Amino acid sequence: MQTEIATENTTEKKSTASPRPPFPIFAPTALVAIGSMLPGAYVFARALGSGSDLFSQLSTERTFELITRTGGLALAVTAAAIMIALPLALALARTDLPGKRFFNIALNLPLVIPSFLGAFAYYSAFRPKGLIQEWIEPLGVDRLPDIAGFSGALLVLTLSTYPYILLPVTAALRDLDGSTEEAARSLGASPSRALFKAVLPQVRPALASGALLVALYTLADFGGVAIMRYETLTLAIEGRMQLLDQQAGLNFASVLILLTLGIVGFQLVLRGPLRLALTSPGSGKQSRPLHLGIARWPAAAAATAICCVSLLIPVFILSYWTWDGIGSAAFNADFAQELWEASTRSMWVSLIAALVAIVAVLPLAVTVVRYPSRFSRIAERTTWSAYGLPGVVIAGALAAFTLRSAFFLYQTTIVLVLAYVVHFLPQALGSAQAALGRINPHLEEAARGLGCTWAHALRLVTLPLMLRGLTAGAILVFLNVMKELPVTVMLHPLEFNTLALVIWSGAQEPRFYETAGAAGLLLLVLASVPMGILSAREWHNAN
Repeated sequence: MQTEIATENTTEKKSTASPRPPFPIFAPTALVAIGSMLPGAYVFARALGSGSDLFSQLSTERTFELITRTGGLALAVTAAAIMIALPLALALARTDLPGKRFFNIALNLPLVIPSFLGAFAYYSAFRPKGLIQEWIEPLGVDRLPDIAGFSGALLVLTLSTYPYILLPVTAALRDLDGSTEEAARSLGASPSRALFKAVLPQVRPALASGALLVALYTLADFGGVAIMRYETLTLAIEGRMQLLDQQAGLNFASVLILLTLGIVGFQLVLRGPLRLALTSPGSGKQSRPLHLGIARWPAAAAATAICCVSLLIPVFILSYWTWDGIGSAAFNADFAQELWEASTRSMWVSLIAALVAIVAVLPLAVTVVRYPSRFSRIAERTTWSAYGLPGVVIAGALAAFTLRSAFFLYQTTIVLVLAYVVHFLPQALGSAQAALGRINPHLEEAARGLGCTWAHALRLVTLPLMLRGLTAGAILVFLNVMKELPVTVMLHPLEFNTLALVIWSGAQEPRFYETAGAAGLLLLVLASVPMGILSAREWHNAN
């Protein structure tokens, strides 16, 4: 009897075990995973291979200062973003704040403004002898305080990143079962005490995840800190690479990777057990909204002020510089031609990167969803780990490799697109996995039963059903490539200008602010198109 049971169990395990993916799926999946792993591995290999040079460089006071400045900025930006996003999330999800439908959209729109564009807008307006001082100089103000430095970097990065916390925390608060809060209230707790003791601990995972995104964004930021003249590890890496001091740049890159891994580990501790995030969306008791009373209008005024400083002021400043440049010598036929070529190149290089990412991610998604195994888990996690690498590290690794081992590829479009794909591939992977996971595998089995090969079943059945998800992933990659600066600055071919590079060049000199403003405004318009398409698709699917 025991033998029969053992035989049945063995047969059941064999029947439920996932088959190995076909070689045409396995090979590109392994290639994508290896390609995603190579930039980080190359950085560490070159850094450790330098031996005593690595330790002598990292033990200097200069390196310690860069680590302190970078880590301190990430900590400050994360804390400031939490202080802005958490009250806003509570107001949007748990109170009777006026105009919540408007604020739900407006408070998250700063995500479309890259940090370097926000930094340019604020620095060009509020620097000494800048735009604002020109307006208020008749009032007797001779000089404004210098916004550059830590305070300026803190301001623009906080305004660019707080939605990363606002979005998940608002969603978590809305999905919470209100019975826990009601129980605390029934035991005599005041509304504020019930909020802090019963509600906020349950959204700690969402808060920690959003804070991690903010910290990683700050560590990886290049353009915002550069325009605000606040030197961090990313600027040190780029500077060394521009001077062709590859080894020093890679040594700094290894430190930045370790700093990133340290913050990820700290987030895991801060997040706590994932069971705290368990909610009962749609089935639990909904919490009654807190009535703010007379405080409704000050709360609405505060939310409006956040919208103004994070969205309206940058857009207004960019619009002013554009309007001011119309008719000036800067806005001539040559600049119009440059703007047209830059926008065209931005569009087509983003489109190529998006298409390559979709082609690369398809076999990986099929392996992960249809053939789960240890190999598929390793391939998936390796691909996602590349997303945690700052763009300047990926660009530095590829620049150093091509200079040393494949000079014919140095500063070519091929390497530029490769860097984009490695950096943003996980965004396409998430959409492809979700789309494939919603397709019943029995449809593919039925096609196989009718005589189709696995390749024909994939082409005729699976791909058409995945089209929506693949399109969403391509749009996400397209949008992020349009806004990417450090990879573009370090790897772009000669005389290959994109809108990001036009903004970057114009932001360096006040006499070119009009051109930077026009390019920035055009970038926002072009970036809003895929964002609008994606939002419309999500709204259509939800309704």
